Amino acid sequence: FESINFDFSVVKLLQNKQNEQVRIAKGGYYFLKLDKSKSSLIRFKSYESVYSKNENHTKNNHPLLLKIKPKIQYQKFSNGIFSKTQLTDSAFFCYFLDSFPKANSYYPIPAIKSNLFTVLLNVPKAIFNVFTKPFFKESNSLLFVACSIENLCVLVFLFYVLIKFRINSNNIEIILFNVVFSMQLFALIGLTCPVIGNLVRFKMPGLMLLLISLSLLMSNPKKKLLNSLSK
Repeated sequence: FESINFDFSVVKLLQNKQNEQVRIAKGGYYFLKLDKSKSSLIRFKSYESVYSKNENHTKNNHPLLLKIKPKIQYQKFSNGIFSKTQLTDSAFFCYFLDSFPKANSYYPIPAIKSNLFTVLLNVPKAIFNVFTKPFFKESNSLLFVACSIENLCVLVFLFYVLIKFRINSNNIEIILFNVVFSMQLFALIGLTCPVIGNLVRFKMPGLMLLLISLSLLMSNPKKKLLNSLSK
């Protein structure tokens, strides 16, 4: 059992994926701040006039460690959440990490904590976001208007099929496979994708399988079709 890695966790992988996607989508300039043995991720909205360009801008003779000017607004990033705005002090040192522009179609997603219960609790909301984003209130472009109409048609068609038609037992295995796969894919997308533009692209394979399942629900067995024609 010594060779088994017990640190592996699907929840942790989802949490790390969500944190990275939120950080990129929110944008900003990111620095790594070291406090004794603890490190924290710092976000500045702009890069101009952040660090001091003088002889004392380094610490411990480390050329990459920058001294940030005092009274500069910043936020700490942890578990997909930015803390309230704080101000730097006169002894604020950190390393520059990377920077990203803010995504135009960013939207907040439910934060994943370090336990399975929070993941399961947020799955319904994640799937709901996949089905309803973008909707008309978020349609700030012609492309998003078309996507909103598509989402509305899929929802109406889904409710119509579930109410109007009975499950065809001949195709039950295929239907269950398609539905389970689609829901799992939608849950992963809804939990880790905070950009509507990416969400629209990522959900297409699951949406196609779901539509195939709906068409199978509408298909009648040959016997029933023949009986209806004979009448």
